[in-house]
Amino acid sequence: MSLNIRRSDRRTGSSYKSQISKSVEALESRALMTTLPASPFKYFTTSNVPVQTKMHGGTYQAPYVAAQGGQRLLNNLDNGGKVVQGEDRQGNQWVITVHGPGQVVVTDVTPNDGVLMDDLNTIQIVGGNINKTYVTGQVSSSSRVLTNGMVQFQHLISQNGVNSIILNGFALAQTVPSIVPPPSVVVPDINVYLPGGVRTLQIADVNAYNNAGGVYDPFEIVVGDVSAPLKFAPIIRVGTIYNTNYDSTSQSVPAIPSDDPGVIFQIYGPTHAITTNAITRDTPLAGLESKYPPTGAQGMTSIATTSIAQFQSMGGVNYTRIAKDNSKSISSFTAMNHAGLIHVGGTADALSVSTNGPIRSLRLMKGLGNPNGTSTATTTFGTPIGSTGFPAAGYLGGQINAGAINRVNVGAANTLMRVSNSPGFAQSLNGSTAYVPTAGNALTNSAITTSGSMGTKPVHTGKIKHFGKTIQSSASGVVINGDLQTSELAAGFNYNQYVNGLSPLTGPSVIRNLKMKGSLVDSVISASYAPNSGTSDFLSGPSNQVSPGKVTGNIKKPGLIYFDGRGTALGRLGSGVFARRKNGALPPANPPLSTAGGVNVLGS
Repeated sequence: MSLNIRRSDRRTGSSYKSQISKSVEALESRALMTTLPASPFKYFTTSNVPVQTKMHGGTYQAPYVAAQGGQRLLNNLDNGGKVVQGEDRQGNQWVITVHGPGQVVVTDVTPNDGVLMDDLNTIQIVGGNINKTYVTGQVSSSSRVLTNGMVQFQHLISQNGVNSIILNGFALAQTVPSIVPPPSVVVPDINVYLPGGVRTLQIADVNAYNNAGGVYDPFEIVVGDVSAPLKFAPIIRVGTIYNTNYDSTSQSVPAIPSDDPGVIFQIYGPTHAITTNAITRDTPLAGLESKYPPTGAQGMTSIATTSIAQFQSMGGVNYTRIAKDNSKSISSFTAMNHAGLIHVGGTADALSVSTNGPIRSLRLMKGLGNPNGTSTATTTFGTPIGSTGFPAAGYLGGQINAGAINRVNVGAANTLMRVSNSPGFAQSLNGSTAYVPTAGNALTNSAITTSGSMGTKPVHTGKIKHFGKTIQSSASGVVINGDLQTSELAAGFNYNQYVNGLSPLTGPSVIRNLKMKGSLVDSVISASYAPNSGTSDFLSGPSNQVSPGKVTGNIKKPGLIYFDGRGTALGRLGSGVFARRKNGALPPANPPLSTAGGVNVLGS
């Protein structure tokens, strides 16, 4: 390759080349190559390597020093202490840490093997303090197999109070098989026993499976003590409550629901909040739905507390009772003092709330009572038995009684797809059927009663932004979006007196600001109005018990009144709005009119 040296630079380039060659020859002497020694490895032997001396008398061994991990790490090797960790057989790893006074002691279902590598039996907190002890638990999913990331435990015990117990990924379940005791021996088995109280309790799930053919052994969660009621209101958070009944002696469960609760929350004192994702049952295997009807397979969940500020469920709630104690009777002695917010995001089926005082806000976003299986329309033929609810089996879809309810908001449990009777409107030009969605049932075979009034006090719902301006939002009244089917909404009605055979009327009452978009199907909205129980249960009879009552609001068109003699959830006959005074667009409660189709209709 040419260096492109110009003629004027030839002499300069030659001088540079001679200088470079002389410097290289001077630095790299060729004496080594010209005087090669006899041994070819002489110049590759270094002279600074020390001489090694071999010991022929025996081998030399340095003193052994044991590795020490420190007292903090050594404490983790025991099943008790500030930090306890382990894993189950699937490989889900867990750790429980105690912050503040106290320690935790953990035992699994195989306590004699010396390692925590199985489902847990007992988590016991020792030496806790109600103000300073915080217990946290965390689960990491297995890296070997695909799991739900849950570690099961059967008992949680703390004699002293604990400020907070947060067990993320820990599910309450039966990990140790129950032993049938002799008939003369009573063995109490409380799953969560916190007599000293807890301010915040959080667990992942409750997996309760109750054997109808065995010994009655419910899952009990006890907070506080009957001899020393709580002076504070705890917060209890549960992911999902699976309450399932089965029979080990039979291939199916009875269709009659059991009135013995399978899951019991016993709080000795007031409760600030109980929140959950849903209260339901485990889904049976495909093809076995007919052997496990919802009324028989769904276990009852009982929540006993003197008062509750909030009960919230993001999903549906099935067969749940909220009262002062766990007795099977309903009276003023078993009712709570008062309740705040009752919010159910899904369908509330067989929900019972009993309180002598007021309910601040009742929000049933997808209705009270499961309407599946209650309609005789041909479009509902073939409804699977596993999707039906308590009303389809002839039981109450819900029963809520209170001294008063400041705010009522009930949505529809289902959506009906209707078509026009005219073929020209039923199908569009492309040949497809044009369906019009409408709200289904809001109340199905259910009763909401108050001895006082409904919708009379505004309920503050917080601050909202309206076009960039922050304003206070408050709401009042009774809002119902959907139909009422064999149900009642009654103010001035004492449910406890009614079930004991006494007159339910309590005096003056008001249903204020009624906003309903739907029809009344064998259903009644009343204020201080009752039939004469000595003559007839028909509300439109000649002799009715009427106290000063008033209903204000409207039922939007085309809301109609249907009556075919099936009766309401309270066993009363009639359909319409009944009160001494009515203001607004409310259909008249007149004797039923017979139509050509044989359906009795009261028009608006």
